[in-house]
Amino acid sequence: MPAREIVDGIDSRSEVGAPFERWWLAVRDEAGKVVSVAMRTAPFKPYPIFALPMSDEAARALAVALHERGEVLGGVNGALPAVEVIAAETAGLAGGDPEVHHSIRLWEATEVTVPPPPPGRLRRATEDDAVLVLEWFTAFHIEADEQAGREPDLSSGEHNTRRASSCGSGRAPSGCGSCRRARSRT
Repeated sequence: MPAREIVDGIDSRSEVGAPFERWWLAVRDEAGKVVSVAMRTAPFKPYPIFALPMSDEAARALAVALHERGEVLGGVNGALPAVEVIAAETAGLAGGDPEVHHSIRLWEATEVTVPPPPPGRLRRATEDDAVLVLEWFTAFHIEADEQAGREPDLSSGEHNTRRASSCGSGRAPSGCGSCRRARSRT
């Protein structure tokens, strides 16, 4: 749970309606040493799991264990080849074939040119900045999807987990004047 939610006493996870409980697991070797981890915490459809590198045997065992407890995996993110093995085993157990939605590459910066500093000064963001920050965040995801050759999809992904405004404006509650006024009256 994000630190902000802990402070505010909010669990946005309850608003997501995910068909499973969040979980984290450790993969151990024969000696009991942790050799990998996996988790299912994504609050967005298709609620993928995230897995770090692990042996093929461990990846298959994870897929089987999740299948046996009735957990349907809509996606797998993380390190190859572990996620390929988990996806193939999961699809096979369900009588299907895995499908790659998209792949992400890792790039190495071998040289960095520091840009000139922008005008102005650094300051802490406030609630009044929420609308602007959300606009930047949304624009980033649109541009990232386009750069990756995907059709922009603002209805899914981590960027679509904000709570709806209480006034129906579609803005984040913290960035909506009507919602702030309603909160100050309660």
